[in-house]
Amino acid sequence: MMPVDEAFDDALRRADVRRLSVLVDAALCPPDVFERLLGHRNAAVRSLGLALLGERAASGEPAELGALLPTALSAAGLWAAEDALVLAELYARLGPYAPKPYAIAGRVPEWRTAGLPVRVRIAWLRAEIANDPTTVRREPAGELLYQAVRKTGTAGALRPRQLLAELLDSGDPVLMGESLRLAREGLHTGAVSAALVRAHLSRLLDVAAAPGTVVGALTELAEPWAVLEPLPPGRVSAVSALLTAAEATVRPEVAEAALTTLARYGHGGVLRQAVDDPDLPPGLRRRALELLGPLATRDDVGELTAVARRDPLLFGGAAVACLRGLHRRGHFVTGPDVRAVLALALADHAIAPRDVATILFTCRHDMFRLLTGAPADDPHWPRRLALLVALAGQGTGESGEVPVGDAITRALKVTSAPRPFLDALRALRHTSAEDAVLTRLGTEPAAALDALEAIGGRRTVAALREGLGLTAADGEGVIAPHLRAVRHRALELLWQLTEDAAERRDLLLRLDPADLPARIAADLGGPDEAELALLAARVDRADPVRALCGLAAHGGASTIPVIADLLLDVVAELVLGERVLAERGTTLPKPDGPGGGESVVPGEVLEAVRELGRRLHARRRIRPVCLLDATDADAAGDALAATIVLDLLDRPGPTDDERVILLELLTRIPYPHTRPRVHRLLRHRSPHVRKHVIALLAQDTDGDDAQALSASLITLTTADDIQTVRQALLALGHARARWASGAIAACLDHPNMNVKKTAAGALARAGTAAAVPQLLNWLARHDNPGFRTALVEALRSILGAAHEATLRAALDRAQEPRARRLLGECDRGGAALSDIDALATGGWRPALALRIAGRTELPPRHSLYGLRPTCADWLALAGSLPDAMSDTRVRLVRVAVRIRANRLSDAERRTYARYVGLLLMCLTDEATSADDGLDLVSVLEELAPTLPTVEKRAVVATVRALPGTAPAPTLRLLRVCGAVLVRADLDQALAAAASARAEGAVLREAFGLPDVPPSTPGSRARLHALADSYPTAAPAARSALLDRMQALQPLDAPPWTLAETDVDASTTGRPNRTVRPDDLDQPRSAALRARLLDMLGASDPGRRRTAALVLLKWPDPEVRSAVLRTYLRGDVDIDIPADALPVGALAALLEETEPVGGEIRYERLARLAVRLDPSALEPLVPLLLERWRQAPELVRPVLAAVPADTLAVILGDRVLAGAWGFLDLLAGRTLLRTPELTEIRRRLRAEGRDRVADSLVLVEGPLLDPAADRHHTNAQARLTEPAGVTEGPSREELLHVARTGGPDQIRRALTRLAEENSGPATPDDPELRALIGELLHHPRPRVRLHAHRTSRALLDRATFLDHTSTLLDDPQPDVVRSAVRTLTHAGWEPAVPAIVALLDHPHPAVRGAAADGLQHLGRRVIPALRHTADHARPDRRCVYTSVLDRITAIEEERTT
Repeated sequence: MMPVDEAFDDALRRADVRRLSVLVDAALCPPDVFERLLGHRNAAVRSLGLALLGERAASGEPAELGALLPTALSAAGLWAAEDALVLAELYARLGPYAPKPYAIAGRVPEWRTAGLPVRVRIAWLRAEIANDPTTVRREPAGELLYQAVRKTGTAGALRPRQLLAELLDSGDPVLMGESLRLAREGLHTGAVSAALVRAHLSRLLDVAAAPGTVVGALTELAEPWAVLEPLPPGRVSAVSALLTAAEATVRPEVAEAALTTLARYGHGGVLRQAVDDPDLPPGLRRRALELLGPLATRDDVGELTAVARRDPLLFGGAAVACLRGLHRRGHFVTGPDVRAVLALALADHAIAPRDVATILFTCRHDMFRLLTGAPADDPHWPRRLALLVALAGQGTGESGEVPVGDAITRALKVTSAPRPFLDALRALRHTSAEDAVLTRLGTEPAAALDALEAIGGRRTVAALREGLGLTAADGEGVIAPHLRAVRHRALELLWQLTEDAAERRDLLLRLDPADLPARIAADLGGPDEAELALLAARVDRADPVRALCGLAAHGGASTIPVIADLLLDVVAELVLGERVLAERGTTLPKPDGPGGGESVVPGEVLEAVRELGRRLHARRRIRPVCLLDATDADAAGDALAATIVLDLLDRPGPTDDERVILLELLTRIPYPHTRPRVHRLLRHRSPHVRKHVIALLAQDTDGDDAQALSASLITLTTADDIQTVRQALLALGHARARWASGAIAACLDHPNMNVKKTAAGALARAGTAAAVPQLLNWLARHDNPGFRTALVEALRSILGAAHEATLRAALDRAQEPRARRLLGECDRGGAALSDIDALATGGWRPALALRIAGRTELPPRHSLYGLRPTCADWLALAGSLPDAMSDTRVRLVRVAVRIRANRLSDAERRTYARYVGLLLMCLTDEATSADDGLDLVSVLEELAPTLPTVEKRAVVATVRALPGTAPAPTLRLLRVCGAVLVRADLDQALAAAASARAEGAVLREAFGLPDVPPSTPGSRARLHALADSYPTAAPAARSALLDRMQALQPLDAPPWTLAETDVDASTTGRPNRTVRPDDLDQPRSAALRARLLDMLGASDPGRRRTAALVLLKWPDPEVRSAVLRTYLRGDVDIDIPADALPVGALAALLEETEPVGGEIRYERLARLAVRLDPSALEPLVPLLLERWRQAPELVRPVLAAVPADTLAVILGDRVLAGAWGFLDLLAGRTLLRTPELTEIRRRLRAEGRDRVADSLVLVEGPLLDPAADRHHTNAQARLTEPAGVTEGPSREELLHVARTGGPDQIRRALTRLAEENSGPATPDDPELRALIGELLHHPRPRVRLHAHRTSRALLDRATFLDHTSTLLDDPQPDVVRSAVRTLTHAGWEPAVPAIVALLDHPHPAVRGAAADGLQHLGRRVIPALRHTADHARPDRRCVYTSVLDRITAIEEERTT
């Protein structure tokens, strides 16, 4: 109700401000009410009028209220700061709507001389700039002007175009940067046209703007909205001028932005000049080559590779990326260029082999010929093999089109370094190489067994049986020397590959339960193969689904062929059912599940096959070979299911309809090796097959499959059938194939509407500026709502916030009325936005609200911002509708929710708001305690935003009038009440905080300082220092400290750093130096490689370390060998990871050094040896033995890392010849009992060397003697009776004593258990593991420690370390420290969170051990430390961040 009654007149006459605030509704009262309030003689009433007018102006209607501005300006007298702030905001909002320019002439108060707070002065200067842009040239440059311009927006400026010009003409770097911001804002809001913004950006490039401003202008010019029009020739020259060597050296970020901009406009010639310019920084040249990808054609391939061959390390990766971009667009490498591309790949090991194989797939025969034409001992064979394996991974190897496996097999036969060839054959699964691999079993047993694991068959079984001594006629077979060190692995492989029932049964009888390999133990207890054969023979083909599920539930690897046939029967039955229904004219209902109405394989069938794969994985089976690389049970199930389906697709028998169902089934099976085996079907004659292949490729999570085949997909967008075109578009959109934007946009012209919508949807993910003209064209032509929605979404995705400006520009160019209407609807967001504007500017009209809510799509939230004052009206209108309009009522409420997404009007706050007066009275009561006062202030802070202006002013007045010390700091409360903070407010808050010693927190809040001081010097760092010194300063000095802080940062003002930032940017920029290719901050190049290698030999240790840390990250074997040589000489002290150790380089390095007194430091070699695969050390043994004879103490630790059985074989002839000294290397190490070692020990005893003979610890192998008639039931009893012991407690008795006896009895039982077990127990011994786990919690420390030592002696490493983790909770600090050291030196990452928690341990020794251990683990603990620090109490956070900082500093030192 409007306040025109007597109550209003009476309150106005009495100047009753509180009553007036209740009677006057700022949103509804007429303008004459404001005029009466503003013209009142009482200052408090005038202040109320200003506040209410400010609220009304903030909600809209500036034109209606503009006439009140002269009155408001005349109402100013001796202002309060809050009134002055409101008046400034009114001047900024209503100034453009004043009735006449001279109406406010002379009425603007002299705010500059009024001594107002800084925040108010900023508001007044901003208002003047918004009304008169020429103020910029009259106002002196400084922080006040900068802050005022920063607060200015184009939406509130009277003449935004003139404002941009004034800022640009000022010549001030800060103001020019602000002009860039305003230009972007004006473009996005529609205040400035796109043409004007483009011209403004061009002018910014001509003036001496700051580098950040120039980069921003170039970046904006490269946006899709700007690329729609070409750069003028003069502007191209201006941008190209930024690519000089001088510019690139001083402002490298500007040069890179210029490159990107020129690339977006298609100026490939300038990019080529940048690539060829040797004076430009290397990184910029490499970036230019990368950017050529979207611009080059197949005719440029030779030129690109020629450029890259000048420096493969610098340009190789960029050239391959460029060529891959060409490949995606259908510009393929041809035969003459293959050699050059391969030369790049061989020179730069950082280039991914998969990328090379992808771009050379069209020339795969040439690639294969060049890679396999090298001699067998060529040092680049490992890299060649990686490329060949990647080529086979494209699908060429399995089809036999390119005989990669055969070529590698031939090279294996003649090479002297077979290990990489064996690894390649394993990756290829080339079964034809079995014989060749078996010939290498004697020299490379470990690598050969790995390869045979993938390709082995019957011949492997025969060779392993012979090597393990199972074929000896008399049963006295001996394990061959080359298999002794890997006997368990060889026995496992033999078990896994043996399919013959008789051989498997014989092998089972020979297995020793006391020394059973883990993989064999996991496979025991499986189904009987004879029973499975019988079960498979009786399957019911009439019900293939039931038969398949039943067979898979009980089957094994031998039943997989039958399961595959049954799956094909299931598919054939589905096809037959479809055909019968089609002949009858009946259609199947469309289900909600997979297939969308098409016949699909039932989910129970897929799950049954997956479950079979999971069971085979649990049994550690390796056949089918697809199970070999499965990381877990689920991956094994998916691998088996996908392989079965892919094998069925490779059969010639399935019909096209059956292939469609099989391909649909593959879409439900994630498998990384699907694409190489199905991409050939993209050329299938059936459109349904092609559709499903494309859908399968589009499911790739990262889009790599679709990217690799994008050239084929682009071709399929022009196919005749609609299904293929739609699926190709979906796949290109999924891959975000922006290079295919033109082909996708061309599908907008397709006659089928479904294809049109799909193309528009794909452009939303893969569109570029090139597609914008076609999108605008169809928006101006077509009125299909769904199609237009997709077009608008695509346009918004491509152009971002500039899409509305682009639409307005298109609207200005349109001539036809229909086109203008259609574009106009898009420009304003449809008719809904025009209704919103009318509602926001013309007041509340229910008809408009009903029309907005009745549209198909509700307006987005950001478009409803201006309707927030009408939230109550929306809800009232919704409540007034009848029940028959329930749908409209719901939509009205939805609009209201969108308007006030963060509303604060809940019942609790309303309850408190009715008692604000009582709350303020309690605040002034001196008896209010500190805690109560803090809660009271918090409630007021929560209520303040919802209070009327008068009540907010009352809160401010009450807080400022508090006698003595306030019960709690009140700065935040004053701020939310709209007060302009002054020095007295800060003094009051500091006095309130003094009792809690929280002055620093108050100062940080008052001056807007973060908790952590900045690392760079400046005003922020000085403010932090002053704030930190305030609590300890003398009372007399505190006022001076506050004065200094206010000089650096005015109170209640924005961060006073704009001018400072500009000064820093101009004075602390990069030094003007000449960038050289071998500078350490430049990318990899031949020059940098040469310099770093020279630095490895420098006299300065720091330079050597820097070079080593950098080169260690390079993938090139030659570089890593150089680092290894430097490390072994002792010139650098760094940590070399195991994957960075070139094994072949170790042997070569030992050969080239002097036997005695050479450069090698063997303690470092020993440190590396323990990280290597033990089999990799075998080539080093002959060289190490020669060194050992002359320096035994130095070489012994290295030889200790060599497997004992391997060392025994190598030393066998020497020891049999009487060189007993070599036995020192075998003393105390577990050795397989062989005839040679038995004879050696006999001879030693015969010569009286019993001590030496006893030092040889001989154990039986994993196979039992067939002559001994013992069954496994008796062997189980043998486990409980240690060899050579006829009396004493059994193992069960020892375990019982250890569980129930006293402390001493427990320790003796544990000692006996350790003595009776010469080797580690199997990890499948749950009883012993559970017993030790219980004893680790025993109340006696000696029992706990003894149990821990027993775990180390008897259990596997993982179990031991898990038991060690238990001791982290031990009550004894020394025990905890020991556990921390053990776990961290072992690198046991599962214990990292528990060790991090120990940083807060009450004992300082434990905290120190935890910190040292975490530092030893390095970067692996950083995530856990950050997580704990983020969730720690603020006062304890430094405990974790200090350790984190130490680790980060060490890691950064290693990388520099």
